[in-house]
Amino acid sequence: MTKTAIVTGASRGLGLELAGALAQRGWRLVIDARGEAELEAVRAQLAIHDTDVIAIAGDVADPGDMNTRMHQEAFPGEDISDRPPPRDSVPGLLALVEGDLPSGRYRVAKLANVLA
Repeated sequence: MTKTAIVTGASRGLGLELAGALAQRGWRLVIDARGEAELEAVRAQLAIHDTDVIAIAGDVADPGDMNTRMHQEAFPGEDISDRPPPRDSVPGLLALVEGDLPSGRYRVAKLANVLA
């Protein structure tokens, strides 16, 4: 059974090194980075390892500040109750996943009404 990995920031640094190592081991890859041309070059480079590589240009820097345990642990002792709960980000994320938006950088809070 072929394993599949999603690697963000795959056009350079740690993401590029990890994607290369996984490709050499026969993993199927979905790679992401902000720069479309640079990412496409990496996709072609990784595909020489006879593995499937899907490149999706975009920014997954995710929804921003939220009232989550992880965020609270990053700011111990601070009151983060003014941050929105995770459920407020879901409509915007659904717009990205189910929509046909061009590659780019989006703020999920602003996408909440795209699918409505």
